Amino acid sequence: MRLLHNGSAAICPNNNCDPRFNGTGWEFLHFTADGLGFAPNVTVLLSDLDLDLPNYERVESSHPENLFYYTNLEDGVTIQTRLLDGCERVVSIKYGPSRKDQGLACPPAKGV
Repeated sequence: MRLLHNGSAAICPNNNCDPRFNGTGWEFLHFTADGLGFAPNVTVLLSDLDLDLPNYERVESSHPENLFYYTNLEDGVTIQTRLLDGCERVVSIKYGPSRKDQGLACPPAKGV
């Protein structure tokens, strides 16, 4: 599901759902948006973002190559980048609950 898509970006909710197969099809008994994702459709360099990089943990993906994740658990932000021609280009930015807001999530549905 996309909330917004224009020439420069797409914005989508990060979904947390609880699918169950009912014998004839899938039912989604519990569905909430637990964050928001942003995927630029134009080139945005990591260096263009005003980030305090020491607050982010950088992890390189083993596959595909040249893919990196910058995560700030305190603020609930994850930035995915791809290294091309010596520059890290932003693939997506995901905003989720900050560390202090983790306890505010809805409890799992009962009896499912």
